[in-house]
Amino acid sequence: MKIGAGIEKMNHVGYLSEDGRRNVIPNSAIQNSGAGWSGSFSAFVTTSIIEGFKAFRDIDNFPAVLLLRNAEYAERTVAVLTADGPHRFGVVHYVGFAALPPSAFAVWRLQRDTDSFYWNDTTGGWQAGEIFNQLPPQYGVFVHRHSNHPIDCDQDENWTIRIKEGTENDDAVLIAQIDIQNTRYRLTPIVTPESGGLDEQEDLLKYVVEDDAARQLVYARRHSVRVLYTPLQDEADLADDDQLALFYAQWGASPSECIVAYYTRPTGLAARFVVDAVQGGSVVASAYKEHDIVREVPVEIHCRLVDETGEELKLRSRTLSLQVDGEKGVDAGLPAGFSISETRTELWLGYADSSFGTQRANGFIADLDAQQLALPDESALAAR
Repeated sequence: MKIGAGIEKMNHVGYLSEDGRRNVIPNSAIQNSGAGWSGSFSAFVTTSIIEGFKAFRDIDNFPAVLLLRNAEYAERTVAVLTADGPHRFGVVHYVGFAALPPSAFAVWRLQRDTDSFYWNDTTGGWQAGEIFNQLPPQYGVFVHRHSNHPIDCDQDENWTIRIKEGTENDDAVLIAQIDIQNTRYRLTPIVTPESGGLDEQEDLLKYVVEDDAARQLVYARRHSVRVLYTPLQDEADLADDDQLALFYAQWGASPSECIVAYYTRPTGLAARFVVDAVQGGSVVASAYKEHDIVREVPVEIHCRLVDETGEELKLRSRTLSLQVDGEKGVDAGLPAGFSISETRTELWLGYADSSFGTQRANGFIADLDAQQLALPDESALAAR
């Protein structure tokens, strides 16, 4: 998986699972003296100017960041396609060491060529009058900021992005990376070459046990699966009926027999975590818990299943159950006959099927724990 320089796919937060998408901006890290960029900028600063200071882990290939002072700016024009749907702007920037006054901040302006309208990131819409959108200052560390809203693309058109120092005096900011990605979600940066944009795509991570029905990764007749999820989105970022898939457990060689856990906001309903039981390619039971996710705030999801073989530890037979941060959701009843025995089992991070395509969590997955028993409510709550 190719990801932004300095972004780790697996770290102390968990395993990073993100949708495939494209950064349409060439030379997004503004290297080689800003090749392909225009504007009033003149200064580049090496990433070794102070101890421990760097925008990217790979400072050999990204040795400098752009310094903007006294309303200096950098801009370039890129093509966007309506077929790609909404886009999201992002920038990696830094303010707040000895050479940069703490009052410094950056602003950005986005203009489309079809009607010369500008993007207003407060209202989340295009307007006739020029407007610069301010980035909140973040002192003492590089931070990846995003637009507040996904940006609509009504037709194939060109967008001109401009970023500048906002105080228009001798204050300064450092710009390390700029993204316009063809996604509605707030995802990690994609560093692009000078020759063009860059697509990012990953295969789903999976674990497989073959030829051993006694050691199923997730036992079909009864199980508990617990996962810690740190989203990179807020609840409001989701489109209706979008699904952010956390994991699915599959029995046999296809996902037609599985359970799948995901986050969604069904049209006209509150956002929620859901766990579905799938048999013969159809959802036969669905448990859920309403919950509003908050960007970078971890949430614990715990799903449990007991089939018709009998009650287990106070959980009724043929029950699918879900808890979120220790709060019980709405249980679902499983149909008779949901008892799948296979010598091959798979546990995936994310989900893929012919109806919804490949889905990912667009966040970090950690502490995935599958057990061959269904913990009762008291134990599940105590396990936190």
